[in-house]
Amino acid sequence: MEKKLSRRYFLSNGIKAAAIGALSTRFLSGCCKLCGEGKKYKIAVCDWSLGNKYQANPEAFDFAKSIGFDGVQVSSNFAKGKKEFFTKDQISAYKDKMSKLGMEVASTSPSGMSFLNDADSVEFTKSAVEASAALGGKAILLPFFGKDKMSGEDFKMREEFFAPLVSKLKEVSPRAEELGIDICLENTLSSEENIRIMEAVGSPNVKVYFDTMNIEYYGHDAVPSILKLKGRIGEIHLKNIAHKLDASQNSMPKDFAGCLKAIRDIGYEGWLTLELHAHNPAKDGSVESVLRHNVQYLRDWIAKV
Repeated sequence: MEKKLSRRYFLSNGIKAAAIGALSTRFLSGCCKLCGEGKKYKIAVCDWSLGNKYQANPEAFDFAKSIGFDGVQVSSNFAKGKKEFFTKDQISAYKDKMSKLGMEVASTSPSGMSFLNDADSVEFTKSAVEASAALGGKAILLPFFGKDKMSGEDFKMREEFFAPLVSKLKEVSPRAEELGIDICLENTLSSEENIRIMEAVGSPNVKVYFDTMNIEYYGHDAVPSILKLKGRIGEIHLKNIAHKLDASQNSMPKDFAGCLKAIRDIGYEGWLTLELHAHNPAKDGSVESVLRHNVQYLRDWIAKV
């Protein structure tokens, strides 16, 4: 004869089973994190690395997809009096293209602008923030080269740049905080000097745009810099002066594999964006062949992470 089980029995044992299930799920989740499962990265490319005709052009996504990228970092050229990064029609065209191709915008990047010196640079930067948000990005790249190069011959920051930079960033950062977009500074400074800037601005949305080649080109070691900037890197350019990321000769950074390990170790899980530096197709191979090689190299690394 079948024994009747009380409602109390079911409730008691049901609660125990649920608790065991929750613990098991948490345990398995922890194991997955320890073995690296679930931590994946998306790979993007700068539109300016695809050729001049692809800058501020939604067709960059067609070329990028054909190579194997997940997204594109899109740029817009600043001009005197220009306050709008993209028009509404341009944003609509980008959205249509991304929807058709299943691609994404990694971030936006104001080009040809001196943030420190140009009139309307604050408004243009705010517009870049708004464009990134409208297109589903998480960041903007704010570059500091040319007239805005903040380091001297000794690779240290020129003090006259500090206060004006902090002041202007404080004008832009509230809009970035509203929209959840990181303002990522790409410059020639050390990790310590970048931290000083970020702490002075006092916004959680002001971060570093880390470039694996530029950091060493301007006199700082890449791997220790990545580790010091844990939690402060908004997005990353993966770049080797030898073009192919796994090049062992004439390479900069000197330890690219170490850079990838450091990126993983600090818990960074954002976009990995490829950029080319002074690429010469006659000597270095076509843009497509170099980028295709680098995408496959990264896919192989990601599969092991």
